[in-house]
Amino acid sequence: MRAFVERLIQAGVRQEPDLEEQKRIILVNKTGITVFVMCLIIPLAPFYFGLYRVAIAQALASFPYLIVLLLNSRARFLTAKMLLMVYSTAHICTFSLTLGEASGTHFFLLAPVFGGYLVFSPRDSIYRSAFSVFALVLVVGIFVHFSAVPLVFRDTGARGYYYFSSIITGVMCVSLMHHLYMTSMQAERNLASERKKSDSLLLNILPEKIAEELKLRGAALPVQFDSATILFTDFEGFTRIAERWTPGELVNELDTCFSEFDRIVETHGLEKLKTIGDSYMCAAGIPETTQSHALDAIKAALDMLRFIRHRRQARLAEGKEYWNIRIGLHSGPLIAGVVGKRKFAYDIWGDTVNTASRLESSGVPGAINVSEETYQLTRQHFEFQARGRIEAKGKEPLPMYLLVEPAERDS
Repeated sequence: MRAFVERLIQAGVRQEPDLEEQKRIILVNKTGITVFVMCLIIPLAPFYFGLYRVAIAQALASFPYLIVLLLNSRARFLTAKMLLMVYSTAHICTFSLTLGEASGTHFFLLAPVFGGYLVFSPRDSIYRSAFSVFALVLVVGIFVHFSAVPLVFRDTGARGYYYFSSIITGVMCVSLMHHLYMTSMQAERNLASERKKSDSLLLNILPEKIAEELKLRGAALPVQFDSATILFTDFEGFTRIAERWTPGELVNELDTCFSEFDRIVETHGLEKLKTIGDSYMCAAGIPETTQSHALDAIKAALDMLRFIRHRRQARLAEGKEYWNIRIGLHSGPLIAGVVGKRKFAYDIWGDTVNTASRLESSGVPGAINVSEETYQLTRQHFEFQARGRIEAKGKEPLPMYLLVEPAERDS
């Protein structure tokens, strides 16, 4: 029986993709079933008072409420709403005028007045407003009509039924308002949950400071940084290995490497900018300016180098091939900002970025290659090996230095 009732309640729900509309369909179905059952029970009172024709008419009047479920099952959602609200109003009015004020039936008219705001959705606002005004006018008209004749109860039973009707109406109205309140609260919780998800996704794309500015102003202004350090990595031998590995193996291994790089970048306070194929780009000293950006970048580079080295050694020990890594760093001025309208990207521009890329491509596999500018900022803390001036694509020969890697226990 429970499964059967549940199927009735869900009639038409699967044919409506909108979640909010699905809730209203369920509400309409529940209301139709509830009123149908009530119309079968309420006639017991007229029957008790000998009003057999009224009792039979009341019972027969309950069946049109089941048509509401049939209409919803055929995706006639608006028609189902209109039938429920208009028929229930006409039904109550007819029996109120037939039985008189002493029956208390007219109190039930308050339910359609409130129910219109629950049944009709915002996209049905015209119908909701029109029906609510119509139902309210009927309520006022019937109350005015009854006020012209003094209320007289035939006996104690009639008086009890009058109060019973008023109490049931009150319960129904409170239930409707409670449902409206709970629906509103659920909508707010859903909205808060979706906002949290959106914020989380935004923070995966943009720095927190930039994301907040974007949410508050709808745009993020570009910022000039006088000094920052750019770090580029690239896997040496990647193309050759990619031709031999399966797509699944390749993507999984890249995900493992870049996920660890993400952790390292976060640990040392750098900002990840992008990955392009097997290249990884990040920067220190943005979006918050720091004096230690070059040191932070080198520490991150060391952790990346050691991670790839340990992973490479393990794979080679198993008799499997694995790529090596080149890392290049350069320090200097740059501009940072957000580009894009639909897919935001926090990016940086300037000659510093181009030079850092050249430091990586001109580097040595398994080593960290730095520019003169980065060397000057960090030579007090690390030991370097001068390489002299090295040819760099699109530039004059640049002085470069290889970091002499300190022992891991000292890093």
